[in-house]
Amino acid sequence: MGRRSRRRERDRPAAPAAPESEYTDAAGNVLVLRGSLPPRARQEYARTLAGEGRVAGGESAREDAWQRAAELLFERLAVRWTITAPRSSPRSDPPPATCRRWSGWSRPGWTSRG
Repeated sequence: MGRRSRRRERDRPAAPAAPESEYTDAAGNVLVLRGSLPPRARQEYARTLAGEGRVAGGESAREDAWQRAAELLFERLAVRWTITAPRSSPRSDPPPATCRRWSGWSRPGWTSRG
């Protein structure tokens, strides 16, 4: 039995992969999104958007359901999210006097009053 099931798995065609789309912003951050949701994830999204399982009603419950549905979409569709590191720039202003006093920080042209 073990050998047959392995043979069936090997002979079974692979499930088609959803296409991916890559989005890059001006800062160089990259977001890669899956092109579609599997059927069970679609059902979960519909239940979440409908607010199933919520006790409270009203406008706040609808807003909460919408936010949770948007989070669910991001969790299920985001394949990769690469955030570029911020560019470091030299500080133009010195740290507060208390920081200079205790850290021994000094910069030419700045005097410590303390």
